[in-house]
Amino acid sequence: MKWSEEETMRFVELYSEKECLSKKSSVNYRNKNMRKAAEEDIVNRMGKEGFGVTELKQKIKIMRTTYNQEALKVKKFKKSGGKPDDIYVPTVKWFRQMEEIMDSSTAENETESIVSQNDNEAFGKFIAASLDKLPPADSIMAQGALQRVIQKYRLNALNKSSSASEASALTAIQSPTLSRDSPPATTPAYSTDHPIMNEDTVANDDAAIADIISQAWNLTN
Repeated sequence: MKWSEEETMRFVELYSEKECLSKKSSVNYRNKNMRKAAEEDIVNRMGKEGFGVTELKQKIKIMRTTYNQEALKVKKFKKSGGKPDDIYVPTVKWFRQMEEIMDSSTAENETESIVSQNDNEAFGKFIAASLDKLPPADSIMAQGALQRVIQKYRLNALNKSSSASEASALTAIQSPTLSRDSPPATTPAYSTDHPIMNEDTVANDDAAIADIISQAWNLTN
């Protein structure tokens, strides 16, 4: 369901009027009856075909997430020490309107929480949509390549974790037996039994994934 810029601005305006929906600091934010009435009022006043309470809730979630992502970019740019005249300008027209709506503390918390969650979630949805646009054979190949790359990084993380645990265990075992007359303990070399993937294979997978996603992106736009 596509929205015009005018419709979106109108929606933000109506949303801002309903503090029980937009302000988490509002005493009525958890009042289910007020929230339900506010949602139905916005739906009726928008008068958009196919737009009901369910779609409204999803729209609010998307807009808050988008706002927080844009706010995070602004924040990162300021921290990077960019030139004052070369500031990051949010890409959404309604950013300033949402900025007035969002509680500063709430926006800060939501911005921090989306860094790890929404980036991965959004990328996962993008990958799923991209795979859906590919021919079946290419989709299967892309899934296999993605799984191999993910497996590589999971194994690397597991290897690092195992190495740290083994080193810690060896230190704990040896420390009580050391004495002034004892020869220096030699820490035995250890290795992991986890399979190491061929780097050429992973590199080829990386290139294949990039090519396949590029094709899917072209199909979706």
